[in-house]
Amino acid sequence: MADDIWVYDFETKKTENITADPALDIIPMWSGRTIYFLSDRDENRRMNLYSHDLETKETMKLTSFHDYDIKFPSWDRRPLSSRTAALSTASTWPRLKRPRCR
Repeated sequence: MADDIWVYDFETKKTENITADPALDIIPMWSGRTIYFLSDRDENRRMNLYSHDLETKETMKLTSFHDYDIKFPSWDRRPLSSRTAALSTASTWPRLKRPRCR
């Protein structure tokens, strides 16, 4: 059984599986109404970055690495960065809209 990502709503006390599929979905990173995560759900079975919009329930593939998995993504109000194999991939991330900090 592969890992999935679940969201808990403290008001309704309900959980929702946002990645219900047989792929491995790991390392969720929450930003605003979007959760970014790694998944091997594509035809190459490589770990790539995906986003899930909590309002529209839409999941989008954001990177398309074919030769190596993405490893150790991070999100800290700066552009997403990661490592794939031994190479830095920060410059290859898509330009993502950043939420406003309050």
